[in-house]
This record gives sequence, C-alpha cells and structure tokens, in this order.
Amino acid sequence: MTWGACHWWYGRRLKALQQKVDKMEKARHVAGLHAQQARKQIEQLHKQMAVLQQKRSDLQAVMQSQLDVDLPMATGGRAVAGDGPVLPPNGFADTLPM
Repeated sequence: MTWGACHWWYGRRLKALQQKVDKMEKARHVAGLHAQQARKQIEQLHKQMAVLQQKRSDLQAVMQSQLDVDLPMATGGRAVAGDGPVLPPNGFADTLPM
C-alpha cells in the first residue's frame, strides 16, 4: 500500500517536472531559431550596407570630378579674387563683437 501511494505521489511530481523540462526545451529551441534568424538578418544588412557605402563613395568621386571640371568653366578659366567678400573655409562670415 505504501509503495503504491509513493509511486502515485512521486509519479505525478515527475510528470509535472517532465512537462516543465519539455516546455523549457521548446523555448530554448525557439530562441535558437530566433537567434539564427537574427544572425542572417544582420549578415544581410551588413551586405546591403557595404553596397550602399560603395555606391556612396562612387557618387562622391563622380561629384568631385564634376566639380573639378565645372569650377574653372564657371569662372571663365580664371580664379576670382576680389570680386566680393572672401568667406572663411567654413562658409560663414566671421562675427565680431561691437
């Protein structure tokens, strides 16, 4: 009788613990799948970023070469000196206190 009661009592507890273990295993598996998916997305984003950076550097090189070609033509082939106020390299006139 005691053996039967213990078998029933501990059998219930073992089933409950087994269910918890199964639930945690499923959660671990799902978390692993999510991590794998996130790694793939990160890899894909890195590839896209590299392509965009390459396009950006190509575009900047084209724009710079275009500026180098267009600038002498716009000034008539001569450097403009004294036609107007000279601005500092940052593009803004200096402000002085009165």
